[in-house]
Amino acid sequence: MRWTLFMRIAFYPCCGSDLILPLRLLNGLADRLIFCDLRQPDDQVWRRTLRGAKTPGAPSPKFVCSDATKALRELECVHVLFYRNDSTGEGGSALRVWNRTFLLPFLERLPDDGGLIVTDGSNCWPKLFRRMNRPNGVELYGWHLQPERALQARNHGVFHSKGASVSQLVWLNVRANRKDLACPSTQIS
Repeated sequence: MRWTLFMRIAFYPCCGSDLILPLRLLNGLADRLIFCDLRQPDDQVWRRTLRGAKTPGAPSPKFVCSDATKALRELECVHVLFYRNDSTGEGGSALRVWNRTFLLPFLERLPDDGGLIVTDGSNCWPKLFRRMNRPNGVELYGWHLQPERALQARNHGVFHSKGASVSQLVWLNVRANRKDLACPSTQIS
């Protein structure tokens, strides 16, 4: 008998040194979390990240030192996009995740049953972010993005290293309006 396993992939572009908290937040929602940044994290931070990944249900971390758009295009399928704490100012990546050049390749890599976006609205136009956060969500490029209120509870009681709450994160359920937009499921044999 041959077993086929499905691996749920999460992608975090422009992560900087924000490595531990995403593992906790995505516990049980992803099997692998691919962190991506132009700069490699220092060894001590990465060792702490690997220790954090030993928590039952935590995704297995992988770091890719690359341009975010290029790294995304190299992935066959992605189930979760995690994106926060970025800006267009000094020290930020200026990555426009909500632009067609990044968002469409992500949407094209979602499995048939859709996926999830976890964001604080970094580098997003305020009007679009408000629309995404409405109960009925928003349509973008043939996809429906709608807040997943059941997952919002994951924010409560969770703090990042500087002590600030992460309650500003929005969990968006993403579904294709047309079946031909989604990629096939990722399989590992």
